[in-house]
Amino acid sequence: MIRNRKFRTYIYLLFVVFILGCKSGNNQYNIQKVENEYSGNISEKLPSDCDELLELIQNDGDRIQYMDDNDMQSTALNRVILYEYENVYYVVIRFQDGSQDYIYCDIDKSFWNRFVNNDDESYGKGYHNWIRPYTSCRCGR
Repeated sequence: MIRNRKFRTYIYLLFVVFILGCKSGNNQYNIQKVENEYSGNISEKLPSDCDELLELIQNDGDRIQYMDDNDMQSTALNRVILYEYENVYYVVIRFQDGSQDYIYCDIDKSFWNRFVNNDDESYGKGYHNWIRPYTSCRCGR
């Protein structure tokens, strides 16, 4: 009887530790995702149409950094440009397989730096790890 009680207590404690570990990891991800998706950084006067937004940022934004095929030697990305507009960072990307530009909004500068420093195997993977998941507009690919 005592042995059975100890076993149940042990299983219960393992279950609690497992649940707390899962909950802790998920909360951090969800908090990051919410902060990036619903950040108050983006001005309400920006166009909601992706093409209009892209044109506004390219024409009125400050071009901070430009990387092209020669810089990245990427099979996925043709060029990647970082813009700043009203203290918010935007990334404009053209892929190798097309002639259309895509805009990614409200990108954290530290994520851009991780993409540029490219600790990943390729810039394509860097795009998937540091730019694509953290945009607050749905204008990307």
